[in-house]
Amino acid sequence: MKGRLAVAVLLIVVLATAGLLTIPNPVGGKVLAEAKYRGYLPYTPDEAVALAYARCSGCHGIEKTLKFCSTCGPPFIIVSHSMKKYIEVTNKNGADFKQLSDAELVAITQVWNALVGNWEDD
Repeated sequence: MKGRLAVAVLLIVVLATAGLLTIPNPVGGKVLAEAKYRGYLPYTPDEAVALAYARCSGCHGIEKTLKFCSTCGPPFIIVSHSMKKYIEVTNKNGADFKQLSDAELVAITQVWNALVGNWEDD
């Protein structure tokens, strides 16, 4: 009897978790977003483009970002340390920006490198 109850509870938990993640809903969306933020799930190309525009426009205008990126060119990953430090300093001064995760930086870097292209002649 106790074995059947344990199996039933386990089955309910598994089904509830699967439903939470597969059926579109706000809680499931937050769980998946956090999993992507932490690097457990990959960003799709469309999500990465939206992420790059959303995160970069928090501190800079998109026009300024595109102008800056096309001037310096890839690899965009070089400025990621400065961006993380800038967010840290800005938050100490009273702002409320979510720190960039490594998974986000990889997705954003790939997007900007693809959008700007390779500026080197060779």
